[in-house]
Amino acid sequence: EALSALANRLADDFHTFGRLPGAYGSKPQTSFSCLTGDFQIGWALMTYFPKHAKTGLHIGQQAAATQRQDGGFWGSWPAHGPYMRWRQPNWAAKYFLDWANQAQQPG
Repeated sequence: EALSALANRLADDFHTFGRLPGAYGSKPQTSFSCLTGDFQIGWALMTYFPKHAKTGLHIGQQAAATQRQDGGFWGSWPAHGPYMRWRQPNWAAKYFLDWANQAQQPG
């Protein structure tokens, strides 16, 4: 039940703000996105929450659109955001591939 409530909140935030906030605290930080988190959340929504599968797909598509020409991803979008500022974490590519693989699954 708690996980469903969290999935609902994340999906609602994506629709409200046009992207997932990069961090949460007393209020969502909407000035940036955490791309690794976007891929992980997109994957989780598609995998475990069928009613939010389309939102999970859109979250990942939005993050994938920021892919660099060298194939990497910045930690934050925009790249000067606070998560891994101006850095390309290698795990971003792993989470992208997880999301992309799930996005290719039928239904």
